[in-house]
Amino acid sequence: MNLFLELTAAAFGVLGTVLLALNGPRAGWGFVAYLVSNAGWILFAWIHAHWGMLAQQVAFTASSLLGAYVWLWKEKRRPAFTHEQITAACHAMLECQSGLMFDRVKAALNASTEKGAQR
Repeated sequence: MNLFLELTAAAFGVLGTVLLALNGPRAGWGFVAYLVSNAGWILFAWIHAHWGMLAQQVAFTASSLLGAYVWLWKEKRRPAFTHEQITAACHAMLECQSGLMFDRVKAALNASTEKGAQR
């Protein structure tokens, strides 16, 4: 029983580390594997009266819960605007600015032409 518990806890700890190291779409599940590992190590530490290890695993469990929440359950924040929306807005602004500049130049030319005609 003790060997099985120890090996299971170790295996799930390694699995969690590999999942997080790969940083793929399932990376957050590494924290779930850590939770299984933490439970095994807590039980192992309790059975063998390893109080320091027990305290450490309780802290690791809190960290694993936080990691699972952040990676799996917390709503993913999206940027306020997509790259395409920002690009389109910049192009529209530039076109608007160009249009305004064209209108100002045209008005200035018309004004100078009118002044020249009045002389």
